[in-house]
Amino acid sequence: MEIAEEFRPTNVVRLTADNPLADPKVIDLVVRSHVASGADYSSNSLIRTFPYGLDVECVRRDALLKLAEYELSPEECEHVTLGIYSRPDSFSLHPVTQGVDNSELRWTVDYPADFEFVEAIFQELHGDDAAFGLEDVLGLLERRPELRWTVMDAPDD
Repeated sequence: MEIAEEFRPTNVVRLTADNPLADPKVIDLVVRSHVASGADYSSNSLIRTFPYGLDVECVRRDALLKLAEYELSPEECEHVTLGIYSRPDSFSLHPVTQGVDNSELRWTVDYPADFEFVEAIFQELHGDDAAFGLEDVLGLLERRPELRWTVMDAPDD
């Protein structure tokens, strides 16, 4: 909150370090859609059609400052935007979706097997040009279906 107050951005984009396959095109899509919607909070994970782990959140600074006025649970303090999207009566929410449903794909890193998947993707696609994204990974998975990793493949907690 202090950074939002000090630098006074209109919007804040949130990405998490456990999602190393972030795609600049997807980020731009969510930001453009957020700005056009005028919503307090926009994300491509509200209604999941993108792979789990390609999550992008965009939130208005004013919504973050309003959130600070609430008594937040420890979970809401840890997961910064949870306090916003769990209060749809107080904040306007805007889901960003795509035409193809890739929600069964898992591209986040929570378990060693997730890391192995992401490592394989980087080994295949990170050549001289480090810029690869959603379409490149999907193309690789089509050519190499044995690399495919889904939410059903993840270990049970």
